[in-house]
Amino acid sequence: MPIADVNGIQLSYEEAGPADGPALLLVMGLGAQRVGWPPYLIETLADAGVRVVAYDNRDVGESTWLDHAPPVGLAELFGSFRAGRPPPPPYTLSDMAADGIALLDHLDIPAAHVAGASMGGMIVQRMAVEHPGRVLSLTSVMSTPGDPSLPGPTPAATEALLSPTPTDDRETYVAVSLEKRKVLGSPGLAWDDEWVVEAIGTSYDRGVNPAGFLRQYHAILSDGDRTADLAGLDVPALVVHGADDPLIPVAAGRATAAAIPGARLEEIGGMGHDIPPAAAERMVELLLPLVLGS
Repeated sequence: MPIADVNGIQLSYEEAGPADGPALLLVMGLGAQRVGWPPYLIETLADAGVRVVAYDNRDVGESTWLDHAPPVGLAELFGSFRAGRPPPPPYTLSDMAADGIALLDHLDIPAAHVAGASMGGMIVQRMAVEHPGRVLSLTSVMSTPGDPSLPGPTPAATEALLSPTPTDDRETYVAVSLEKRKVLGSPGLAWDDEWVVEAIGTSYDRGVNPAGFLRQYHAILSDGDRTADLAGLDVPALVVHGADDPLIPVAAGRATAAAIPGARLEEIGGMGHDIPPAAAERMVELLLPLVLGS
């Protein structure tokens, strides 16, 4: 897969669809790789004429791992935030947003539609706020504006997100990741079981980076509340959220849509914190007119 040298790091990316089509930049979430996007979503958009660009964020997969910056452990990190003295993160969500914009520069794309899932939603929010001339539309999926008063995850979802996943053995990694997926995933929509297992295994093969997960999580905690910034946006916006998301409850999606002037909110019943086939199909239905302008 191609590599872009940007912002002093390397980003691994892939493209699908016609080079002269309207560009859609896909941004994945915390610790997740670009292979986590459902193939149906990418292939269907590409077949419809969209130039789809998906990439690994810094510190995951085949992009640069920032190993020169040792992460702060979870206990210390939580303690420092509770005490009101958090250490500065090795990098910020704004830095990660700038990575995506630099990738557009590398590809000679002057402006693009951007869509992000979970932490990726936070990143594309930052793109729209800080690089407004580069963003044609914003789609925030199962994400949040960062308002600390919003409901938090269930205890089980917190445990699934933050408990270590063994990385010494591929089979164990896949098995434990699947159990976590059962906690976080959609309770009312069917999974593509074969693809889920394949995507987890492929992520393992491409490289799993627990230290990078912690650095990304530090960046999330440090970003704070984006609500006021989002209120100043003037860009078409779509917010997609699962009605049954245990990690980032649907109230966060509603708050995101309420913060962005004119944003459309789409709540998907039975959807948790993942994108199963039915949710991917609905997202395609929503994205195509937004990106193609029909």
